[in-house]
Amino acid sequence: MLTPITAIAAALLCACSLDPSSKPECVVDDDCNSNVRCVANTCVANVLATLRPDVMYFVAGASQVEGDVLANDVDPDGEMEVKYVQGADPDGPILERITITGPRTVAIPVPSELPAIYGYKVQETRASATTPKDTYVPITVARLPSLLRVPVARGQSASLRPALSTLVEVRPETVELVSGPAFGTVTGTVPDAVYTPAAGYCGTQTAIYRVHATNGTFDLPVDLEVGVLVVDEQRTVGFGSPVRIPVLDNELVAGLQIIAVDAALATITPDGEALVVDPPTGGKATYAIRYTVRDAQGCTGSATLTLAVEFPTQILIGDGIAGDAFDPSISNTGRYVAFTSADPTLVTGDTNGAADVFVLDVETTVIERVSVGTGGIQANEGSGSPAISADGRWVAFSSRATNLASEDGTAVEDVYLHDRLTDATVLVSVSIDATGSDQPSVTPHVSADGRRVVFASTATRLVASDTNGVMDVFVRDVIARTTLRASVTNGGEQVPYASYVRPRINSDGRYVALISGSSLDGSGKSGAFLVDTFGSASSWAGQYYGAVDLDDSGRFIAMSQANRVGLLDRVVGVTTELGSGEFPSLSADGRRAAYAIDGASNAQRITAWSPTSIRGVMVDRAGMGVLATPLRRPELSGDGRWIVFATSQWPGSSGRYVVVRVWNLAY
Repeated sequence: MLTPITAIAAALLCACSLDPSSKPECVVDDDCNSNVRCVANTCVANVLATLRPDVMYFVAGASQVEGDVLANDVDPDGEMEVKYVQGADPDGPILERITITGPRTVAIPVPSELPAIYGYKVQETRASATTPKDTYVPITVARLPSLLRVPVARGQSASLRPALSTLVEVRPETVELVSGPAFGTVTGTVPDAVYTPAAGYCGTQTAIYRVHATNGTFDLPVDLEVGVLVVDEQRTVGFGSPVRIPVLDNELVAGLQIIAVDAALATITPDGEALVVDPPTGGKATYAIRYTVRDAQGCTGSATLTLAVEFPTQILIGDGIAGDAFDPSISNTGRYVAFTSADPTLVTGDTNGAADVFVLDVETTVIERVSVGTGGIQANEGSGSPAISADGRWVAFSSRATNLASEDGTAVEDVYLHDRLTDATVLVSVSIDATGSDQPSVTPHVSADGRRVVFASTATRLVASDTNGVMDVFVRDVIARTTLRASVTNGGEQVPYASYVRPRINSDGRYVALISGSSLDGSGKSGAFLVDTFGSASSWAGQYYGAVDLDDSGRFIAMSQANRVGLLDRVVGVTTELGSGEFPSLSADGRRAAYAIDGASNAQRITAWSPTSIRGVMVDRAGMGVLATPLRRPELSGDGRWIVFATSQWPGSSGRYVVVRVWNLAY
């Protein structure tokens, strides 16, 4: 905030009268204190020029700012020299010298950067002044907006504060409404005015505000645009396949239809509810797509879809390494990817000659071996089947090693959990007598906080009274050090038929999705089940026997069977058939899925799906072509943006398995 010169003058006068050493009566200036001069035998403030405004205004289109800004108030008959400078420095470059004897109107060129500070350095030239004294007077040059725009939702009142608050910031003397809108009313004063459109009105009205400033009067129009308020959208996609973008999903107004769009970049779906964009294949770029919507009453509104096109695919692991890379597991944001490889060159000191589990930090490209004992002891046998937690801190895996935990002295495959933060590894498939299991334990999956791990096992000593002799599904709480068997009836009885591999656990560790050949809920049906481990209750999800996955909340369950994929919404009790495929993987919110599908000639490819997409988008060779077998199961990141999978048929893989991370083209 710049101080008006009148305030400066008042302060100086006050100093003269209050200072005990001041001399109100004088003959020459030296009889007075500093910053004071002798006029008519009286010590007065040495201010010859008074600044009329402390801010000068202009509107768009003006080449200069004019105003009656200077006056020789102290001695109207005397002369003084004014040095006109630019910038806040009184000793800055002098642009002009002015000699005035009374009020003077000056013109200031419109500066390129606003607000700008100009100043007047006033120097007395009267013969009575033995020592010329300078006074620097600052002034700010500010722009008044040439037009203000206020979007207003049809049938609702809207505050004008977002627009009119700019007027308060530049501090005009007064602002008044001189012309109101024809359809509707404006109430309240600046900046807290409110516009209420007339009932049923749709269109643009203009209100005129008059701004009274010290260097002039300006009329400022404010356009009140009554229509459908549409939210601007931002999306990121990969090039190579058309993408359906449901831009109306976030709108609060029901019944909207898209009626126009930039045809060079997008088309409108037949139902008018989404845009279809075919991203150009020229590489990374950002596009602004303007579209218009209309409501049931014919009122329209426009918004912009900002579309960022990214490279959709990249080989993460495998290009240039000595061995295969497979079994990828991805963190929630896609930053961390766990995988299995027997390549001894990925980290230093890998001399065990066996497959290990690693974690790649995609951002830093650092690779860490996690199938190690506490403190980094390398495994003496092979490891695999990694499952990484949502934040990438914990990794569960299986291993035949016998030196990863002190409790494990058996040479069967066990499940472990490694904490990447503390570098600690614990045995998950621990028997009730605190030793290693007597039979293999495989395919773990870990909760978001790393506390609970679900896995499949044929071991008989993980819980008491396990005598059914088949594979069961277990959940280990590594903090409480307890293990429960999930594949039992609601009454807690063991079942006669096996529960299959690759069970899944939700983010808080409460729900487990599994496939069982027995009925767990008493319905007499087998297939996919959801087990509430907190309430010891199971519910049948569907007759699927392939693979399962579930979202963070346990509401959605994805299931596959005989080359078909279904998605159950437990809240509404409806299963949606997603199409042909297997190995489904869900995003954290359950709204997105990825799975492998079989094509012609036994070829495989991966599709990404969402409930608002027109069709699955093929994720293969940069989105163009068919990916041939063999192809390992895909996994979707929690945020639904990335898919990872292993394949031996990717360009550059040289026939070895590589881990590929693909932008999820469906969203």
